[in-house]
Parts: sequence; structure tokens; C-alpha cells
Amino acid sequence: MANVNDVSNFFVDWANKSEEEHMTNLWLNKLLFFAQGQCLARYGKPLFNDAIEAWDYGPVIPAVYRKYKGYGRNPISVVDDGYTPAKFTTDERILLADVLREYGVYNASALVSKTHQPNTPWSDAYIEGANNEITPASMKDYFQKPENSLKCFEQVFSTNNLEAIGRRDADGYLVLPKDEDDGDNWDEL
Repeated sequence: MANVNDVSNFFVDWANKSEEEHMTNLWLNKLLFFAQGQCLARYGKPLFNDAIEAWDYGPVIPAVYRKYKGYGRNPISVVDDGYTPAKFTTDERILLADVLREYGVYNASALVSKTHQPNTPWSDAYIEGANNEITPASMKDYFQKPENSLKCFEQVFSTNNLEAIGRRDADGYLVLPKDEDDGDNWDEL
């Protein structure tokens, strides 16, 4: 099992290697929540042992918040010494990649909005100023629902479920749509 610092370093490292992304404390805590919930749903066990609490701005791991509090709203610029993605099992690496693919496209504010929807684990646990724990059971139940489940990119290819990616021909090539309105013929391009 990974620990919360390893998972935090994974997300920070990803953002620091990207030319476009900048990991903040707020964004990191939301990604950790989604990773934990999806791990509980997919594998029936937690990704890390730290409790997640329902704070005003969504799910927070208190130790992670305190560790990066000094950055404020600025990007977290460094990973811990000795961090390596090799610390993760194959299943953990696949899960983290799937979480990034699914949730990494949203900024921190959008993820806060997602967690604040009615009937989410955060909304069920939240009481202003109480910092109640969001239980692993509530996360597992929520993320196991089909509308909240995470698609596994590896499973898409291993099961030949190409519909999850897009419409393809018999040879596996993406089929571009023909625009009937303007007479475009994609074959001419």
C-alpha cells in the first residue's frame, strides 16, 4: 500500500513535469480524495491510510494540507527526496494514471464543485466548522455507482472495448465523421 506522501509526490511530480499544470494544495487534496475513493471502489481497499475530512472547500487530508500550507495558493514546486514512482504497485500506477486522465483535466475550483454536489461523500459528512471524517465506506459506495466509477484505460484495450475511446473501423482506426451539412469528404484530406 502506498502512503499519502508518495501519492502526493506522484501528483506534484506530474504537474511539475507538465508545461501547463501547477499543483496547488487545494488541487492536490481534491485529487487525493478522488484517488482514494476510486481505489476503494475498484480494489475494495484504501490507497493510503490517512483520514479524509470534510472541510469548507471540500475533502482534505489534514497532514497533506499542513505539509503544503506554506505554499498558499502558489504551485508546489518540489517532491520529497527519495520519491520514485517505482514505490507503487502496478495496480496503483494504473489507478493513479486513470485518476489523472479523468480528473486531471479539471482545475481545483471545478473539483471543489464536483465534491460539493448533493449526495457526495463530502456533502453527506460536511457540517460547517466540524471537519468530520469522510468515511471510506461512503467513498466506496459513491464511487462504485456506475455514473461515478472510473474507467480503466488498461481495461479498455485489454477487453477490446473500443467504444469507450471512439468509433473505429474493423482495422481499429478512428472513423472521422462525415459532415452531411457542408459536404466535407474526409477521404480527400
